[in-house]
Formats: sequence, C-alpha cells, structure tokens
Amino acid sequence: MPNLKVMVTHTHLGDDFVDNLRSEFPDVDFQLAMTNEEQLQAAPEADIICGWPSSKEVLEAAHRLRWIHCPGTGIDAIMKNLPELADSDVVLTNARGPHAAPMADHVLWMMISLAHKGREMARDQNERYWSTAKYDHGFVELAGSTMGILALGDIGKAVARRAFGFEIDVYAVDLHPVPPPPQVKEVWGLDRLDELMGISDWFVVAA
Repeated sequence: MPNLKVMVTHTHLGDDFVDNLRSEFPDVDFQLAMTNEEQLQAAPEADIICGWPSSKEVLEAAHRLRWIHCPGTGIDAIMKNLPELADSDVVLTNARGPHAAPMADHVLWMMISLAHKGREMARDQNERYWSTAKYDHGFVELAGSTMGILALGDIGKAVARRAFGFEIDVYAVDLHPVPPPPQVKEVWGLDRLDELMGISDWFVVAA
C-alpha cells in the first residue's frame, strides 16, 4: 500500500512543524507547499491537505483528496472556494478548542489595557516620561461593568469565565440560545443583539 501523501500549507506551529511530523509519522509522506504554484504541483497526489488551500484551482486539482484539516477554527474560505465539498466524500475538520484560552486571554488583556491606559503608559515609558497627575484619574473599573458576548462557543465561554473573575456582569446572544453557564447571567437570541449592545460596557465578538 503506498504511503499517505499529506500536503501541508502552513507553518503556524513553527518552521520545524513538517520535520516534526515526518519524525512522528515516518510512514507518511509530508510535503510542504506554501505558494499557489507549489500547491498546484503537489495537489494531484495529495490524499490529505493540512492547512488552507490557496485557491479553488488547488482544490480542483486534488483528485485523490480524502481529508482537509483546517488548523484554525473558521472554514469559511475553504467552503467559499469549493462549496461542492459539502456534498462530496471529502472529510473537512477544524481545530476547534485549542484557540479558546489564548484568545480569551487576549480579550482580557486588551480590556485591561484600555481600562488602565496601557498604550499611553507604554508610550510614556518609551519616552522615559512619567506624570503622576496624568495617571491619578481616568481609569475604568472592570468590577460592576457589563460585558456582551456575540456567540457563546468555546471562545465566548472562555471569555465569560475570565470576565466573571473580574466581577463583570456577562450577557450573551447566540444563534442557538442555551441555558447560561454559571458565569453568564442570560443568553438571548440574535433578535436581541441591539438590546445587548445597548447595555454593554464591553462587547466581544466571538463568532
């Protein structure tokens, strides 16, 4: 039986990502194809694509394709290039889950930076300037504020858990409203999006 051929189109996990895959799975043929030309050349023999195909032509050239694994969460670009995948035998998977924690951390970091003049402080630090009077007022307290979250998936829930720790009141809207987790006061349908935005001090798009 010939070795599986995997076309890898990204190095999101480091420049040694493909070498690590080859070491871990010596019976699989991994080929790194970053440019559209490289992908067009490798696609006809690819059983699996790991990454984002660069064009519709690449997908159409992959006659042996059995599986596409998207290392991110969104698959919109892939489906836009080849909507026929929905009715094909090609399996399409994504990496839902691993991004939730770092994305949620980033959200809270940005909130704290905005609430406590983080950008101004960094700029003043670079200029070796400090004014006590400038920073003795104007901060925004997170506790008691209200956060609205659009889409309560893995990322939205991770944000809510962190916001709850700062004593923020959290509400959410979702396409499919579910009973709220302990950190969320209420989950509404999308028809109440305007209402949610109206009560929110912080609004997080996690869709």
